[in-house]
Amino acid sequence: MLSVLGNQTSFAIDGFQCLDRVLTEAHIEELQRLVDRGLKHTFAVSGTKGILRIPVISRLAGQPEVRQIATTLLGSTAFCVRANLYNFSSTCARSEPWHQDTALPVKDAAAVPGFGPFSLVDGVRWVRAPENFLLATVTMFLSLDGLSTDSAGLCFIAGTHQSLILDDRERMALVTELPTTFAQIHRGGALVMSPLVLHRFQPVLSSKPCRHVELTFAACELPDGLEWNERI
Repeated sequence: MLSVLGNQTSFAIDGFQCLDRVLTEAHIEELQRLVDRGLKHTFAVSGTKGILRIPVISRLAGQPEVRQIATTLLGSTAFCVRANLYNFSSTCARSEPWHQDTALPVKDAAAVPGFGPFSLVDGVRWVRAPENFLLATVTMFLSLDGLSTDSAGLCFIAGTHQSLILDDRERMALVTELPTTFAQIHRGGALVMSPLVLHRFQPVLSSKPCRHVELTFAACELPDGLEWNERI
């Protein structure tokens, strides 16, 4: 495995970092089979969400190589709160606007100062969270096929997480003014990012599979009245 987050200063400045050799070949093959089975009936929407309790995924979230990345960034109390499977290819292309991830998955809605509004997506309750809670989370994309500019276009506006939560005007100004960085992840590698860095998926160019597992880690308990939807 790599020296985990060999340059944490780079992560702090850019809001994301690509890492090599996080997954073994055995891990990759097991997860590829799971992705292919999980996406069999949902291929048109490119993903299967809310699968943290599946044993293979639970074990993955607890793998020392994966946990070391999370704890390096968030501290020893880090735990996983979300897992998704995706397969991006030209047959199920996905395109998104530039955005930040400002909502967290919770069990039920509750009146808690600083949290809200709530929404319901795919049966999961989400709540827009204050900046200090979002800064205590990271998202990890574990690539099973590799990710480059000729496969799935995961791209970023580096450093925008330092501006914290942006409104529409601020977001568009930064997208216009700052350069775009495309993620390059080798097979078995990972990309770890702050939820507040501006990012998007661009349409996929290749017809080859582009499968990955997305994990979200947190390091803080939610205030009274709110509970994580899942956690391991």
